[in-house]
Amino acid sequence: MGFLERGLADGRLLGEQEPDAAGPFYLLMVGLLATDALDLADACLEQALAGAHARSSIPAIAFVIEFRGWVSLRRGDVAQAEADARMALELLTAHDIQLGTAFALGLLIEALLEQGETEAAERALRGSGAGQAILPGLATNDLLEARGLLRLAQGRLREGVDDLLEFGRRDELWGGAKPACLALAVACLLCADRHGGQRGGAPDGS
Repeated sequence: MGFLERGLADGRLLGEQEPDAAGPFYLLMVGLLATDALDLADACLEQALAGAHARSSIPAIAFVIEFRGWVSLRRGDVAQAEADARMALELLTAHDIQLGTAFALGLLIEALLEQGETEAAERALRGSGAGQAILPGLATNDLLEARGLLRLAQGRLREGVDDLLEFGRRDELWGGAKPACLALAVACLLCADRHGGQRGGAPDGS
């Protein structure tokens, strides 16, 4: 945590960069989310968003907004998280920018699930065309986790467990494994085995 704070001290790192598509800034944001340094993340994102607007950089605006949404989700502000996810997806889609869409879609799905909107989350996943294979990568791992959580919410236990276990394996390769997610997957697997396997294959679990 101290390393991250030093790297972002006084806004110097942001002042030296123009984080439009990739770079150390976004990796630092991932680190801040992983350590729940939400106040520092908010301050950095506010500065980055102002810079993105000043440069009229659509990718940067979209990427910063989706990171802001993840911070809001961690804070429990689910409505703001959903709004940021939709705004980022709209910007990226309107300008045919593929990078960042999986990250925003994962955010939207999780925000909808937090509100009990399982059907809306399924529609968002299907409408994106990302409902099948989700390729490995730091930008796509959160979508795989979100799909796993969606499958569990639908009662599709085996699919959900498989997604969460694969998410944990991929996330560990990036040094960010989530033990809680893995524990949830194992618990669901045991539950599924105890009840004779997956409960149905339809989206509603019927």
